[in-house]
Amino acid sequence: MSKDKKRTKYAVGQVLFVLSTERAKIYPIQIIEEVIHKRLDGEDVTYMFAVAEEMHSKKKFELSKLKGELFMSHHDAEKMMLSRAETMIKDLINKAVEQAAAFNWQPDNVKKLDIEKPINTLDQPQAPVIKLPDGRVAKVNIKS
Repeated sequence: MSKDKKRTKYAVGQVLFVLSTERAKIYPIQIIEEVIHKRLDGEDVTYMFAVAEEMHSKKKFELSKLKGELFMSHHDAEKMMLSRAETMIKDLINKAVEQAAAFNWQPDNVKKLDIEKPINTLDQPQAPVIKLPDGRVAKVNIKS
């Protein structure tokens, strides 16, 4: 458990979200117990939690032994996961761009295609066009 988890105070009943380091999964936990140990040399607080999937078994687990990243809300977990995904995607793209240099390609060499819309010479609506399986193009006349 990181030092941040130890210093953070949690409320009994509070729901937190864990991004597992063992499996590709995020799951909710609930703080079900706060244990305060007072000693001559100081005070120690331990939190116990329950996992939604284990609620029927009444099992409880110690928060300090949690294997994963702890988030205060599902929104915080989502932001972190999206940020990491975005970073990974950018890294992949940057590596591909670097490798494209072998072709003497540079990002500013990319040209936009100029696609013109067909001009309607008859001030009438054009009939819809479909492409047939054999490659021919046909106008469709739809009567209402």
